[in-house]
Amino acid sequence: MPWHDLAACRGHIEVMVVPRSKPGRFPSREHRRRIAHAVAICHTCPVLTQCAAYADDLAAAGTPVTEMVIAGREPRSLDHLRRQHA
Repeated sequence: MPWHDLAACRGHIEVMVVPRSKPGRFPSREHRRRIAHAVAICHTCPVLTQCAAYADDLAAAGTPVTEMVIAGREPRSLDHLRRQHA
């Protein structure tokens, strides 16, 4: 069975997608709440380590992940990770 079939977010991926704030604006309270909720789901996940490796692979490949929480990492931290690998 693939690791992602065991993910806590399986079937609820829409919760993990957190659209960006408008440029030049601070994230709204709702935006921060959605990120916190998604991160909380990640912290209950039995395959968090495998998901983190997947996020690292995405960053190394230069794939931008700017609107989704992956492996408990906020979109901002994922984008920073991608730039580090570039």
